[in-house]
Amino acid sequence: MSSRKTKILTTIQAGRITLQTIYTPPTNRDTPNERRERKNASTAARQLINDKRAKKKLELLLAANFDQRDSFVTLTYDDDHLTSRRSEAIRCVQRFIRRLRDSLRRQGRELRYIYTTEEKHGDGRLHHHLVMNLTARDGDLVRSLWAYGKVFEIKRLERDSLGMVNYAAIAEYMAKESVEGRPVGARMWTCSRNLHRPARRTEWVSESAALAVPSGCFKLAEASRWGLWGGYQYLEYYNPHFKRAAHRRE
Repeated sequence: MSSRKTKILTTIQAGRITLQTIYTPPTNRDTPNERRERKNASTAARQLINDKRAKKKLELLLAANFDQRDSFVTLTYDDDHLTSRRSEAIRCVQRFIRRLRDSLRRQGRELRYIYTTEEKHGDGRLHHHLVMNLTARDGDLVRSLWAYGKVFEIKRLERDSLGMVNYAAIAEYMAKESVEGRPVGARMWTCSRNLHRPARRTEWVSESAALAVPSGCFKLAEASRWGLWGGYQYLEYYNPHFKRAAHRRE
């Protein structure tokens, strides 16, 4: 088998989810046809791994920071506190987060969260969805600190048939409202500063290298295109045994 390093491998690690691409980049020695094919493969591979879709970014951020021990929370407003202004609703949820963070800090715990603010579905009332490193035991604390209405739900993160947290479904739900019509510069979600970012690594590998799902892992997505002079392969898989970088817990 050849040991010449002629392919580029990029790996993104987001908790238990791994995304990889491997492709043949163009070189100065290529003929015009070789260069064209390899350039197209490089572009396609980078587009797959550099996914700009907000929902995919949110999915990977969730996967890098939360697991089945964490909770999904929905906060709603009663008639006495309901506002028609998104900016005021955001100030309300930020005040709630500050109070919750201070309360957990007194317990020696660190708060991690991602939240979205919605209003475009159902009866159009402003409300918030949050993913937080809370457990069912924190329900009473959350209800006592949310002073603007009802804590509609606080539940463990949803898991799929494989037993993995369904990050894609959670991201789809939290990002279901389009950014169209929002104030200029408004973000689709807000997160705490202490979150881990998905780790990215790029390296040269041998021309015989190929992607494969490791033993004990589950394939989530794949794509490939190979021609006479080059191509690419994309693979996404779930590793139930991956040990994420430690966050402080209670």
